[in-house]
Amino acid sequence: IGAAAAADGAPLGDIISGRIAGWFDSPGGEEPRDLYHRLVAEIERPLVELALKRAGGNQVRAARMLGLNRNTLRKKITDHKIVLTKFPGG
Repeated sequence: IGAAAAADGAPLGDIISGRIAGWFDSPGGEEPRDLYHRLVAEIERPLVELALKRAGGNQVRAARMLGLNRNTLRKKITDHKIVLTKFPGG
């Protein structure tokens, strides 16, 4: 798998770095808290949703695409409150 890039050609790492830098520069000069979990949640939810969509709603296939155990995927679905939908071809 090659380096991920956004539609505008910017590497995903650069986009993420810019987003994180904004979190460090919070108004009021307060020290940021829980950045790791905020970032993981922001990336993980759309990743899981897209895998489920590509797998036609099949959780076993989506888990395999993501390299996860099905039970781990189920926990992520629950944690992110992802609404399960049947997709065509699934």
